[in-house]
Amino acid sequence: MKRYAFIVNPKSGRGDKKVLIYNLEKHARELNFDFEVFLTLNPGHATQIAQQAIGKFDAVYAVGGDGTVNETANGLLESKTALGIIPTGSGNGIARHLKIPMNAIEALSVLVKGEAVDIDVWTAGTSLFYMLCGLGFDAHIAKKIKGIKSRGFLAYIRLVLLEFGRFKPKNVSISWDGGHYSGNPFLVNFANGSQFGNNMKIAAKASITDGFLDLGIIERIPWQLAPEIVLRMWNGTLHNFKYYTAFRAKEFKIQTDYSGINIDGEYQNNKKEFIVKQSSEQLSVLIASGGKQLI
Repeated sequence: MKRYAFIVNPKSGRGDKKVLIYNLEKHARELNFDFEVFLTLNPGHATQIAQQAIGKFDAVYAVGGDGTVNETANGLLESKTALGIIPTGSGNGIARHLKIPMNAIEALSVLVKGEAVDIDVWTAGTSLFYMLCGLGFDAHIAKKIKGIKSRGFLAYIRLVLLEFGRFKPKNVSISWDGGHYSGNPFLVNFANGSQFGNNMKIAAKASITDGFLDLGIIERIPWQLAPEIVLRMWNGTLHNFKYYTAFRAKEFKIQTDYSGINIDGEYQNNKKEFIVKQSSEQLSVLIASGGKQLI
């Protein structure tokens, strides 16, 4: 009998987690597999639980948002224990890129019948990320959103529009093989996958398995164009926006006056100089059967 661990972040997203856990347990019994539920107590706890689960379970499911997924993944690197994602966060960028259903029960049903694939793992300084690393307005919103009680797409859009005119860009210098950028950009994003979250696409054509990062830069733009950026991210046409430029590489060297970065949706402090590059480690992730060509 298959055995799975559920690592649940009780503070992620919205909804009653007791009801969610009850429904997951009920569905697990219907699918006839053994399981154990673990609740995270503080930042970093999901990593500890995942490390201790290696070899004891057939897969470990992160039940939460992108931050919970990041922490759980950090604990499973280089192991044969696959990561499953049950999206219950506010953005769920990684799950959306992997085409995982947003309904928790549907996600579980798909993934227990799915397949495991190895995805690219990246480092920004000493921090690991799987979907994105961002500077500028990207990180500014990641920091601000922690302080609001209401979550979800509409809350995210309201925050973006509110902070758009308040944000002051700072200096960023980036070098990579064959290229260099220097300026005061509004937003800088290193995308392993397509999503910011909430189905907002920063790099619509990015692949999470191709060994490249897509660097996207948005220059300072008139406030009147804020709705257009939102619309273009929503419909996947940001690459046609005249204030947006994109590059692809395997390693980037960054110098910046920004003091914080966005790592998979979570704000972190950063050094003024750091390198973004592919890690030698790999992560096994569950996706829908036959879905590798979509990621």
